Amino acid sequence: MRINIRKNNLLYPLILYVLSMAPFLSQHNNITIAFSGFGVLLCYFLDKRDIQLPRLLRYFFIIVSTVLVFRSFGSLKGLEAGKGLLSILAVIKLFEMKKPRDFFMFVLIVELLLVGHLLSSESLAVLAYVAGLSLVLFYYLAVFNTNHEFSLDKERIKITLKVFLASIPLALVLFFSFPRLYLGNFFISNIDDKGMMGFSEKLNPGDLSEIVTSNKNVFRAKISKNDFSQFDMYWRGAALTRTDGFNWVPGYTKNKYFYRFSEKVKFSYEVDFDTIEKSPLFLLEGSNRVNRKSRGKVERLVGYTFKMTPYNNQKIRFSSTVVETSFVPLGKKEKKVYQQLPKNISNNVKSLATRLGEGKKFDEKILAVKQLFFSKKFEYTLAPGKYNSKSPLDEFLFERRKGFCEHYASAAAILFRLMGLDARVVVGFQGGEFNPVGKYYLIQGKDAHAWVEVFNPNSGWVRTDPTSWIAPNRIRYGANAFFLGLKKPENISESEFMARLNNSFLKKLKFTLDMYYYELNRNFLGYDYDAQKDFFKKLGVEYKRPIYLLLICLLVCTIVVGLAIFIQNRKKASLPKWEVTYRKFLALLTKKSIDIESYMGPSTIKEKTSLQFFGQENVNKVFEMYILLKYGKEPKENLVEEFDEAVHEATKLVKQLV
Repeated sequence: MRINIRKNNLLYPLILYVLSMAPFLSQHNNITIAFSGFGVLLCYFLDKRDIQLPRLLRYFFIIVSTVLVFRSFGSLKGLEAGKGLLSILAVIKLFEMKKPRDFFMFVLIVELLLVGHLLSSESLAVLAYVAGLSLVLFYYLAVFNTNHEFSLDKERIKITLKVFLASIPLALVLFFSFPRLYLGNFFISNIDDKGMMGFSEKLNPGDLSEIVTSNKNVFRAKISKNDFSQFDMYWRGAALTRTDGFNWVPGYTKNKYFYRFSEKVKFSYEVDFDTIEKSPLFLLEGSNRVNRKSRGKVERLVGYTFKMTPYNNQKIRFSSTVVETSFVPLGKKEKKVYQQLPKNISNNVKSLATRLGEGKKFDEKILAVKQLFFSKKFEYTLAPGKYNSKSPLDEFLFERRKGFCEHYASAAAILFRLMGLDARVVVGFQGGEFNPVGKYYLIQGKDAHAWVEVFNPNSGWVRTDPTSWIAPNRIRYGANAFFLGLKKPENISESEFMARLNNSFLKKLKFTLDMYYYELNRNFLGYDYDAQKDFFKKLGVEYKRPIYLLLICLLVCTIVVGLAIFIQNRKKASLPKWEVTYRKFLALLTKKSIDIESYMGPSTIKEKTSLQFFGQENVNKVFEMYILLKYGKEPKENLVEEFDEAVHEATKLVKQLV
C-alpha cells in the first residue's frame, strides 16, 4: 500500500528526524551536519512540489556521504562514524517514503541514532529526552501501522502510554540484572586528542584563555580531606618539556617518575568526568597511583602524568591517594630535556636572564623573575591579543607585557632554563567550586590553568605559579570569584568571604540540584560491571562469572512474563461467554478489512457496518442484542441463547459477502 505523499506531506517524519538531531549537533562533525541539513531541505522542497528524487541521485548521495564520513574518521567503525552514517541514512530514507515498510525502516534508523546519541552523552537529561522521543516514534509507528497515515488519535496515545508504563518494571529488572559484560575496545569513541572540553596536551599561549570563558563542567572531585585549600588544588594534566621559544609540547624523557612514594597516606580523592573524553587524567600533586573506576586504557606519560582512553564509551572515573613523597634526582639525559632551548631565543632575552640570575642561588633566581613581573607592571588579562610577531617572547617581555596564565608560565619557564634551572610547564586546572551539599568540588572550563615546575637539587620539583604573583586573588578565591570581579571586604576574614560566596538562596538551590543530578548520573548511568557486583552482594547474592547473573536475569524475566500471561488469562477467563463470542465476531470483521478501533462502542460499530451490510438485519441484530446484554436490565440468561444464534447467522453472512 502506497503512502499518500500529498496528504501526509512527510511533515511528521521530517519533524521526528529534526528532533532526533537538533539537540545533538555538537556530537557530529561538519560533514555530517552539512549533508543532513542539505538532505532535509531538499526533501522538504521536493515534497512540496510532489517531485521524487531519481534513484541514481539517491545512490550517488549514499556513496559520496559514506566516503566523506570515512575520510572524516579514518574508518567506518566506531560510535562517531556510526552516528554519522545513521543520520545520513535516515535522510535518504525520507526520499524513499513510498511504502509502510519504508517508514518502519526510518523509525528503526532514527531509534538506533538516538541510542548512539545516548551512548555518547551518558546523561540523565539525554536519557529522558531519548525516552520521550522514542515514545513518540512508537506512537506514530502504531498509528501508521493501522491507518497508513500520520494523525493524532487519543485512544492510540492512551494505549501507547499504557504499554510504556507497563514495560518499566521489566526494563528495571533488565537494567539491574542483565550482565554488564566488558566488551573491551568494541564501542570505543573516535574522540581526538582535543576532547569535548577543549583541553589539549600542548600549550600555545592564547588557547587556554578561550577555554576559561566557558562555564562547561569538566569533572567533579570528592576529597576526603576536610580542610582542603584552594592553594592545594592544582590538577596536573600534562607536563610539557619542549618549547620553540613560546609554545610548548610534551617531550621525551626516560624517567617518567619524579617521586619516591611512601606508604603514609595524607588523603584520598575520586574524580568523575562530566563528558566522555579521551583525556589526560587530572591528578593532585603527590598522587601515588591511578585506580580506574571505569573501563579504559591508561597510559603513563612524562612527569608522572596519565592519559586514559575509555572503553564502551564510558565517562572516565578514577580514584587516587596522596602520600608522603621524596624526590628522585635527575640524570644527565633528563637535565638535557628540562633545559632544552631553541636557537631562536633573542640576545635581549638571554641578556635579561643573565642579569636576573647571575651569581644567585635557586630561591634567589625564582625571586628575581617574580620581581621582574612586579617591577615592569605586567598585566593579567583574558584578552591580551594575539602574539603574531617573529619573536613573541620578546614582544611579551619588553613591549606589551599583557598576558594570561599561559603567557606567564611559558615566559617564566624559559627564563628559568636560561638561568640554568631545570623547568617544565604544566597544564591542567586550578581550584574548583565547592558544593557544600554534595561535599565535592566542581571543576569547570574557567578553572583551566598553566604553571611551572622547577627542579630544586635539594628538594626535587617545586611548583612555581607566576599567576600567584600577578593575580593572587585568582588562586586565593578561585576562578569564579576572580572573573566576576568579587573582592573581599576589609572587615571580614577570607573564610567568611568564601562562605558568603556560597550562602545565597540561588547558590544553595544550584548546589542542591547539581548534587542530585550528579548522584543520579553517577549511580544510574555509571552502573557498570563492578557496581552490579556490589549491588547483588548487598542483596546477599555473589557471583564470580557473568553467566550466573545471566541465568538469574533469565529466571526473573521468565517469572515476570509468566505472571503477566497468567494475569491476562485470568482476565480473559473471567469474561462472560457472550462477551468472548462478541469479541470473536469483531475480530472477524477486522480480518475482513473493516476498520474497528478499540475505543468504538457497539452503537458506533453498528453504524459503521450498516453502510457495508445495508439491509442485513442479522448483522444489526448482533449489536442490538449485545447492547441489551451489556447495558440492559432484563435477565441475561434469556438473551444469551438468542445472541449466540444471531452471531452464528451474522458470521455466515459476513463470510459470504465480504
